[in-house]
Amino acid sequence: MILVAFLYVGVLVFSFLGIFYGIVVVLNGFKRYRQAVLIADTPASKLDSVATGPAAVSGTVEPTRRPLVVPIVERPCVAYELTVSDAGAGSTRTPCEERRHLSFALRDETDTVRVTADAVADADVDLTLDRQRELEVKSFEESPAPVARFERDRNLPSRGMTFDRTYELSWIEPGDEIYVYGRVEPDTTAATPDGNRPADYHAKKRVAAGADAPEPFLSNKVPEAILTERKYGLAKALAKGIVVAAVSLPVFLFVSGIAPVFLAG
Repeated sequence: MILVAFLYVGVLVFSFLGIFYGIVVVLNGFKRYRQAVLIADTPASKLDSVATGPAAVSGTVEPTRRPLVVPIVERPCVAYELTVSDAGAGSTRTPCEERRHLSFALRDETDTVRVTADAVADADVDLTLDRQRELEVKSFEESPAPVARFERDRNLPSRGMTFDRTYELSWIEPGDEIYVYGRVEPDTTAATPDGNRPADYHAKKRVAAGADAPEPFLSNKVPEAILTERKYGLAKALAKGIVVAAVSLPVFLFVSGIAPVFLAG
């Protein structure tokens, strides 16, 4: 009886999660399609002529202060995101999550704008594989030296012989060519740490966080690749999401519908 109840609850939960997952996949597909429409309708402006308000800009990343260092990868960056997750013995945990972003300059052949740290944090970031890293350390494996240093520095719990640990990283480096869609406004605050602007830094505008740009977006991919991925991605997302939800929904309705019979028995 206990086993039957366990199986019943398991099927009910997984079918409900399947419905939820299908809906999320479809919604994410529409979100990415909206990004494609924005990119197509908003060509990247030259930095010396970009207007204030919602706009797209592109250029080369230049730090305006000492760069950060990507944990484990140990490369200079202006932003990184890291998630550490453990799985084992039928349980999961997330012992560490880090999101660090610096403001930085974006330069093209005409001028410079500043991208604020808040704008990067709020943006939907889409990076190429060379700016992402996933590393898994099995429970029985010894951590590589950079990983061991990170675990000591962050005082992470021991894996013991129980948990497999996965590190997921993404980052933006100085010198990267990036495309940004966001809210452009006059920049009156750009300065070096000592408060003085360098002679070759003349940013008059900045990309900042704000409600004026409802779909803030940042990528180191070329706009053509971004458009292609999102236009064709909508069809894939619809197909996948609808199939998963369509399979899960009747299972959920059937299982939940027999609950009174099951409980009465």
